[in-house]
Amino acid sequence: MTRLRHRARAIALAETRYQNALLFWRLTGLGLAALAAWYLLPPLSVV
Repeated sequence: MTRLRHRARAIALAETRYQNALLFWRLTGLGLAALAAWYLLPPLSVV
């Protein structure tokens, strides 16, 4: 019984860690896209 509970807790922990990593990479991707737009758009707007 305790082994099952421990296993469920480990699965939940891995799941939340996966969700956090997903959110982190999504935010990082948005940040990189914004940075690329910030660098690429001014020359385009000047021309």
